Amino acid sequence: MSVRPFSFLLLAGALAFPACAPAPARHRNPADPEAPTPAALRPVDNAPLADAATWERWKSADYIALAPRAFIPALAPLVAHREAQGHVVATLAVEDLFTRFSSGKADSRALREAVGRLAKQSDGKLRFVLLVGDARQPDPDEGEVASVPTFYEPKLGYENEPPVEPFAFPGDPRALKYPTDRPYGMLDGPAGAKSPLAVGRVPARTASEVAGFVQKTIAYETGRSPGVWPRRLALFAGPANFGPVADRLIESTAFHLLEDEVSYDYDIDVTFAKIESPYAYRFDRLRDKLVADLGQGALIAAYVGHGSYWSFDDVSFRDKWYDIGTSEDAARLRIPSGKPFFLSFTCNTGAFDLPEGRRSIAELLVLNPDGPIAVFAASRESHPYTNALYAAAVVEQFMSARAPTIGEGLIAVRREVRKSSITLAELLVSNDIDALKDEHEGLYNLFGDPASRLRYPENASVSLRSDDGGSTTAHPGSKVDVEVTSEKVPAGRVILTLETLRSAIRAKLVSPAAMEGMRADTALATMAENHKKAIDKIVVRREADLVAGKAKFQITMPREQGKYVIKAFVGAPDGAAAAHARIEVARAATAGAKSR
Repeated sequence: MSVRPFSFLLLAGALAFPACAPAPARHRNPADPEAPTPAALRPVDNAPLADAATWERWKSADYIALAPRAFIPALAPLVAHREAQGHVVATLAVEDLFTRFSSGKADSRALREAVGRLAKQSDGKLRFVLLVGDARQPDPDEGEVASVPTFYEPKLGYENEPPVEPFAFPGDPRALKYPTDRPYGMLDGPAGAKSPLAVGRVPARTASEVAGFVQKTIAYETGRSPGVWPRRLALFAGPANFGPVADRLIESTAFHLLEDEVSYDYDIDVTFAKIESPYAYRFDRLRDKLVADLGQGALIAAYVGHGSYWSFDDVSFRDKWYDIGTSEDAARLRIPSGKPFFLSFTCNTGAFDLPEGRRSIAELLVLNPDGPIAVFAASRESHPYTNALYAAAVVEQFMSARAPTIGEGLIAVRREVRKSSITLAELLVSNDIDALKDEHEGLYNLFGDPASRLRYPENASVSLRSDDGGSTTAHPGSKVDVEVTSEKVPAGRVILTLETLRSAIRAKLVSPAAMEGMRADTALATMAENHKKAIDKIVVRREADLVAGKAKFQITMPREQGKYVIKAFVGAPDGAAAAHARIEVARAATAGAKSR
């Protein structure tokens, strides 16, 4: 992967404005329960939320699930799964809470009251909040169950422009707000402090949708993990037109992010819908490429670029427009093994309050039984500067720190964003930076179970010894002995590769200028061939069985001098492990090997 596309993915176009192409303003939004804002919530009583024995057990509750009564049986297997992991789960029917705290009306503050009471009962042990249900008001004519309403907060405008409201008429009192589940996780603490809880939503409308999500989650965490997906990162990017200042900033930041922040334990597959990139794939098959790449499975997948609630961006070529991915693709996605945590750093793809029964891409992805395990997406227009900070924080908290759960990782991501900055970019941002960061804490919501545990590869180790006895360098064409050690996955198949750095392109590619003189179909085929060459970093590949936690190899170094990486992946039916070491091929020993 080259510097340019990866820098785009992580910085998300920090200086490109506007952030997204907004959805058309055509429909009224009926979902806002706080417009106009009703009178202050007055709890009907102060009785416990459950019978005496259950309330006593909930003194140890660290997880609360709020769902319509009709969904609780379908949710029960997930509750049992979490309790088997050691969680103490409190499950409450939202109808009961509405009756007690909001006179029977669906009010998000009634549910927050229950979360707050449980937090006090558990004396701060509560960590996870799972909302199971749609935020829309139900249609009684269709027999829909009770909603699990959300909160609405005022929306900022960006770069001296008014905020965009694509889902309400101008002048609607519910306009210029964005839906957010953040208040469910922000409870009053000592001296007015807020204690963040990890919040996630399953935007289901039927018990069968709940059951499909539950089965997917349990299977992900308990099933076998064949294949290499635990070390795979799948990244997709849409086009953006950066100015020279932005391009220089991105290029200068990319090397550090690429070579030092994302561990070489991971493989990164990139598709960048921009003809100038070596990772541009043929535009007429981008949608199929998205579906096929995700279908291979991955630990984490991400999209960065422009977007709307029904699609990612599109790209123009020879007077034709091609979509990168749409709602239809989210629904047809099939991932047999390795359902990823999907992050969508763009606008509107996480709009979970759409009118007329429509659903956003994020909702369709998480509700697809064969789709991602969880999705993180914005419910309205997001800002590219803050998106950049979030992308970099995700790298740190998930790929480096390996967050124990998705929800806890996202709390750490938000904390990291609060203290992060891109100084040069801030000079071109007209908004107050702290206000932007605060808004994006609520703008981005998790769709999925916040207690979900990603299946990271275990840590293995790689030790090297070259012909001259060194472990950091080798002469061109020399032999290097490699030993792979894996304690936590002591048996399996080892894939060992010698690879170039991600920023290197091994093969000669056809330039965009040369493609301009080709027929359209030939140029598109050339893009695909360029992509195949650019994504291939492997110089040497070997396989062997891991026996008693060890495997040994001998590989020949390439004739070309330069920096390389030796990567090892241990695959077994019940687990995976990964490791790497850097080595420099040179006629004189000048550099050292290191792992991260």
